[in-house]
Amino acid sequence: MKSTLKSLVCICMFMLGGQLYAQTTAETYQKKAGNFAQAFNGVIEKGYQIGYTNTPYYPQEYQSGSFEFRGLKYTNVKLRTDSYAKNLLALSPDGKFNLVMNPEEVRHIVIGGVPFRYFNADEAAPGSGYYTILYEGKDFGIYKQSYVSNISKEYKGSTVVQKFSLKERIFLRKDGNWNVLTNKNGFIKHFKAHKDALNDYCKQHGLTFGKKNETDWQKLAAYCETLTK
Repeated sequence: MKSTLKSLVCICMFMLGGQLYAQTTAETYQKKAGNFAQAFNGVIEKGYQIGYTNTPYYPQEYQSGSFEFRGLKYTNVKLRTDSYAKNLLALSPDGKFNLVMNPEEVRHIVIGGVPFRYFNADEAAPGSGYYTILYEGKDFGIYKQSYVSNISKEYKGSTVVQKFSLKERIFLRKDGNWNVLTNKNGFIKHFKAHKDALNDYCKQHGLTFGKKNETDWQKLAAYCETLTK
């Protein structure tokens, strides 16, 4: 009986200590980060250190970034996205915690000089998350999605671990529709009135297309914009 009571007391103390620790962390963060702390939704990410062979972060390591929150711009913040949980993470000022940001209020971000935009499930047919902005024009945009296509299991001795299958795909967003782009024809078919001009431009400038040819997608989109004005 005494042993059981002692165990219960220990559990209660552990739980209370965890709550106080989380509260202290939030308060410390609030003091150090000021108004920026309001963009933090109160969740501290646990991470993928145990039971996984890799992580779904994009980029993999934190990079200096910036974002706007309630009319104010914040710079030199360590940021990265989680392609699996569809979250934006910020490194706490003391460098000890991964803080989950509020995506509905932090929609436009820049990480390592690369712009991202958050779309919720109602706005993006591929699903909610942060998309790399390759091009945004008046009537269309090109975005890259980094996503997890599958989680497989592997054995390390007698231990089962999981591995994220990380993929990328590029989309044209036009007239409220999201269309996967794999080559120039997939883009040009949405601008049939300018088919010849767009094909000639690709040929003259030696443009090639794929998930890694982001600059060429940007050049084609920018030229197309001049034709549709």
